[in-house]
Amino acid sequence: MKKIIPLLFLSALFLFAVSCSTFVKENEAEKLVKYEKSGDQFIDYTLLQDVKTGDHLIKKGEKVRILITVGGDWIKVYVYRADEELLLSRRNLALYLFEDDFPDKKYDPDFLREKIYEVVKPLQ
Repeated sequence: MKKIIPLLFLSALFLFAVSCSTFVKENEAEKLVKYEKSGDQFIDYTLLQDVKTGDHLIKKGEKVRILITVGGDWIKVYVYRADEELLLSRRNLALYLFEDDFPDKKYDPDFLREKIYEVVKPLQ
């Protein structure tokens, strides 16, 4: 029993350290929603290149919306057709960036914006 308690403590400490060392800090991740929504309204984009996942293709020029997810050392940007509801949509992975893709391996919101706008452009 005495050996289990230090092991549990070290495991908890390791999990805490891993969870604190995320690539995109929580406050920065919360700001990414500005690419998805403005207030209550989803933002529509024009897709600048074909995006295919499996047999599902979204063609260049289509009106899309984006969904951004963030993990420990990555950011994924999905696109889906603007006429589909988010929860029912078929999303295609359009951009997958790792910590190594960023200058100096540090999250840079300007770099991310440039990369997003290579794939989509906001409708005016």
